[in-house]
Parts: sequence; structure tokens; C-alpha cells
Amino acid sequence: MKNQAQAQLPTLSEADVQRAIARTRDIKGKRLEPNLSFGRLFPGAIDWVKANREALYCCEMLCMVSGSAEVESTLERGKMNTLFLGEFVLKSHDGQTYAGNECFLPARLEKPALAAIAAGHLPYMGAAAIVAVPIISKRFGATATYDVYDLRPSSGSPELHRLASEVPGIMPLREAAQVGYDPATGEVADAAE
Repeated sequence: MKNQAQAQLPTLSEADVQRAIARTRDIKGKRLEPNLSFGRLFPGAIDWVKANREALYCCEMLCMVSGSAEVESTLERGKMNTLFLGEFVLKSHDGQTYAGNECFLPARLEKPALAAIAAGHLPYMGAAAIVAVPIISKRFGATATYDVYDLRPSSGSPELHRLASEVPGIMPLREAAQVGYDPATGEVADAAE
């Protein structure tokens, strides 16, 4: 069996190998990171937060989700995780920037992304800051989770902002104006304007 596998390997001339090595050095593009994850950018953050009981900034994330795939966990045998496909840029706590086409999302981004995929509302766009925060309870003691802060310039649809300004007590007109909703026209201004 071993001899058959060796026989199937292609043979490369020394010139082919040297050309391939030279081409590798000439690549100009940015390397795409495999299986990006907010947790992998700051390994040990959750453990540090549990021990010190203080919040710890982890990263910022931009995502444009086009789909998802279920993959087996590399940490827990038999557990499936959702890997999201699309375009992702993450900036770590120490200022390093990573780009990739596949990424694991925190639960607070995962759920709306899965809902958008199921409804066919693609791509799902997200921008978030992720912070590891302590949770102290009598039942479980000190543990930690991730808080997700929405960084999109204008959260929610124009319809949601219109409804919020019209329903008494939800969002006063003054606050609606702060998020860019114009009650006269029913439009939400782009934050860049």
C-alpha cells in the first residue's frame, strides 16, 4: 500500500521546484486567514476575565456574510459549530488586522446572520466590538462571556426607525432625529451624510 501511494506522487524537476519557490516570494496579495474567530485573536481572554473579574477588549469585526456551513468542532469531539462564509476583517486588541473568507461569529452576531441566511436577506452586514466580560453568580461562581457592541452607523431598518418614532414611548422624536430619522419624509439619513 505504501509503495502505491509513493508511486502516485508527481515527480518534480529541480527547475519546477525553483520556479514554484520563486513564485511564492512574488505573491502580492494579503494572506487570507483560515477559520477566523474572535476568540482566537485573544487566546486566554476569557480565563483572564474569570480570574480578574474585569472586562477585557478583544477585537473589532466587520462581516459580510453570504452563507454558512456546519463543521465539526476541533475542541469538542462530536460538537458541530457554524462557520460563516463571506468577507471578514478583524482587528485584534493589539492592532493587528486579519482578513478571511470564513469566520466563527459570536452568538449575538451568529443568530441574526443565520436568520438573514434563512430569509434570503444576503449579504448580512455586521460591524461589532467584542469585549470579554465577567459574570458573577451565586450558582456558577465567576465565569465570563462576550459582549458584542454594534458599531454600524445606523442600526435597524428605516421602517424600524419610523415605527419607533410613531409608537408612543418607544423613541421620542428627539432621539429619532439623533439616529437620522426624518419624520417629515419618513427617511433615515445615511450616517456619512
